[in-house]
Amino acid sequence: IIGGVTKMRPFRISMGLDPDTEESGESFASALGIIVSSFPLGCMFGSLSAGWLAESLGRKITVLVGSIIFTIAGVFQAAAIHLWMMIVGRVGAGLGVGIMSMVVPLFNAEIAPKQLRGRLVSLQQLSITFGIMVSFLVNVAVENVEIGWRISLGLQSVFSIVLVVGMLMLPESPRWLVKNGEIGKALSVLQRLRGGADGQNANVAQEELDEIVDNIEDEKSIGEGTWKEIFCAPDITKRVIIGCGCQFFQQFSGINVVMYYSPIIFEHVGVPPLTSTAVVGVINFLSTFIAIYVIDKIGRKFLMMVGAVGMTVSLFVAGALIYAVDVSTNTTVGILVVVLVCLYVNSFAYSWGPCVWVVASEIYPLRLRGKAVSVTTFTNWVGVFIVAQITPLLLQANVLNVQGMFVLMGGFCAAAFFFVLFLVPETKGISLEAIGTLFQRSNWLEITQPGRYLREEFAAYLCCRTPKRHPTHHKSAKPEQATAAV
Repeated sequence: IIGGVTKMRPFRISMGLDPDTEESGESFASALGIIVSSFPLGCMFGSLSAGWLAESLGRKITVLVGSIIFTIAGVFQAAAIHLWMMIVGRVGAGLGVGIMSMVVPLFNAEIAPKQLRGRLVSLQQLSITFGIMVSFLVNVAVENVEIGWRISLGLQSVFSIVLVVGMLMLPESPRWLVKNGEIGKALSVLQRLRGGADGQNANVAQEELDEIVDNIEDEKSIGEGTWKEIFCAPDITKRVIIGCGCQFFQQFSGINVVMYYSPIIFEHVGVPPLTSTAVVGVINFLSTFIAIYVIDKIGRKFLMMVGAVGMTVSLFVAGALIYAVDVSTNTTVGILVVVLVCLYVNSFAYSWGPCVWVVASEIYPLRLRGKAVSVTTFTNWVGVFIVAQITPLLLQANVLNVQGMFVLMGGFCAAAFFFVLFLVPETKGISLEAIGTLFQRSNWLEITQPGRYLREEFAAYLCCRTPKRHPTHHKSAKPEQATAAV
């Protein structure tokens, strides 16, 4: 929402900025970078604190805490009359979002049945893209209204209030309840989530509870997970590298260059900035439905690899067009660049948008999950902060400009393809308790088997065929085995 707000003349006047300053000016670029990056700065601190909150207070209460902080901060931004108030409000909003971005996918993964886990966690990304789309459309609607920027920023709090009310109706994570000795409550929650306390559903809930209890008892025999274990235990370190690496490439693929600074990009190529940004928001939202439909059918890995290819091609072609043609005088090419940006966003929205959060929420053992997910989420927000801070400077004509930025983003997307191929295993259809068996293998190539995956599964999915699945060990990993090398 901030990308469109910073284009509004009344906002610039209220914040003490020169309303006629062009984005190419270095002083304005620095001020814009501070305004935008203050939000992910708050997110960084929020994501780090969320691990402790989620383990101490529970997943549900932690979401409520983050929602309330964000609601207050949204009101503060809408009421801001000085630049420092805006920055404080954005840091506060970031604190709330940082907490929720860590705990919400964790909560979703822990309450979902394994066959629907990817789809349910992806619904979080759908909600995010819906919010982005609404914010872009609202910016277009209030662009010429004197208090339009206050309406845009204040609307954030309305959605967070809805989240607070909704969370009050939801149960606590059954895995957190078992970990804290409330097995009876955990069974009631599982029966409620799996469709009742009678018949087959009751058996499903009881079997899932037994698996959770067995796994947690094994983990307790080792002791509480420590920060040292996250960074030193070989099998856990592999998971942290996967989680942090996915978050790194999600951000440096450049999605927030587009989401935060698309008005500047589209103005550069000679098309209406806010209207084109709204189109991107709609594409982002609609494309996320693809992931919801297929993520538990064809898996996280395939979507991330195909998405990386789509993003790479779109960005390289868009960058080459801007290099080759003076887009400021050629409307047709400018529109084509917008189409390519939409294709890039489409590729991101069905792949790296939802899949990264799914993978990061499901690969860690329960006793380390809160700490480990907070580390991977922190990596995400560090990436957002860096991108938000440096992009206005890189977009200047004497640095990278738009075309150079697209090529740089495309390079990261190409690297992301190989990162997933060689380091990220497929986790669809495996229970959270059983995923640990994947990481007991001695090296990365045994875990991911990239050659076999390309020949059999990737090629089959490209040809719309069901691949032949090799036997996979789906029994719960004993924590003693998983951490024996610590």
